[in-house]
Amino acid sequence: MRKRIGYGIAFLGFVLLLAACAAPAPSTSGTGGGGIRSGEAALSLPPVYNTYSPGLTVVGTGTVEAQPDIAYISLGVDLKGQDAAAIVAEATRKMESVLAALKAAGIAEQDIHTVAYNLWVEQRYDPQTGQPTGVFDYHIVHTVRATVHDLGSVGTVLAGAVEAGANSVSEVSFGVAEPEALVTQARARAIADAQKRAQEMASALGIQLGKVVSVSESGGWVPGPYYIEGKGGGAVAAAPVPVPSGSFSVSISVVVVYELP
Repeated sequence: MRKRIGYGIAFLGFVLLLAACAAPAPSTSGTGGGGIRSGEAALSLPPVYNTYSPGLTVVGTGTVEAQPDIAYISLGVDLKGQDAAAIVAEATRKMESVLAALKAAGIAEQDIHTVAYNLWVEQRYDPQTGQPTGVFDYHIVHTVRATVHDLGSVGTVLAGAVEAGANSVSEVSFGVAEPEALVTQARARAIADAQKRAQEMASALGIQLGKVVSVSESGGWVPGPYYIEGKGGGAVAAAPVPVPSGSFSVSISVVVVYELP
């Protein structure tokens, strides 16, 4: 009886062993070949989208030519002396005459302002030895800047100021009163040029233009003013100075990308 029970148990174990061997192996799909373990969720990768879309890219350029309509003149007095009070008084007297001459030439008071007023001490040096002599000079510089709206009067304004006592003319420059207006005009021309080019290209290719997807801009810089620098002699009457104002241009480029349907 015991032998029959033993044989039965052995047979049952053999059947279980065969069943285990016949069971399917766990899946090895997935990253690293490790498969999905019990209790783990399957990894779902997000879809990858291609964000590139073909388009038509054009470059448009707009240029505006301009004549200056305003001038700036920086002038004043430059004096030296051993008596500080004396040269300050002399500079004041000369500048009062210069300001009166500017106003007489039609420059409004609000168009004249001080840009520099400096007083300092300078040591004199022996030109032969290069050693200090112990003598000191006081140096004063008083400069004003005048805005001239009538370009035809620039030479007359300069001559009148020099005759009144100005012995330093540090700058004459020309510009435009409203430079942003030139930039706006150049930008409008650049965009119109880009649209024209895009239509021509689309027509030649036999395609339709879609909506504008991007626009970028470069340029728009207004050229710097034209400067004239020099010195004037305050005690000598001067004739009107010929001062050409010249001209300049403002350019803008735009890059426009159109969507292709």
